[in-house]
Amino acid sequence: MANNQLVKKEQYSLQQYLNTDLVKQKFHDVLREVSPLHAVTIEIGKNEVETIKHPEKWLAVINATYQRYEKGVGAQILRDRYKGESPIKTCVNNFISRTTYYSIVTEIDSYALMCACQMGLVRVF
Repeated sequence: MANNQLVKKEQYSLQQYLNTDLVKQKFHDVLREVSPLHAVTIEIGKNEVETIKHPEKWLAVINATYQRYEKGVGAQILRDRYKGESPIKTCVNNFISRTTYYSIVTEIDSYALMCACQMGLVRVF
């Protein structure tokens, strides 16, 4: 009888422990690591939302693009462009023409598109 009560008490204690917020958060963290998100929905405007499928793959595309252009004018254009800096200000600060600026932007966009195709996020046909 005593052993049976001890087992029930240990089961209850374990159940209480498993129901704590810390354990639940750790469980969700581990689950997030093992199973990628199918999609995320983000708010892009006052009444607009955008659903992004396979966000981890898109983050890998972004990471690969930043690694490819981590030095030089391309890196500065990436930083300025996604901070909301105007193209003209970036051109003046980097002593480049608008033609050069947009050529580099097109090259970066093309590289990111190639990465997305390779990851299976975008189909060519």
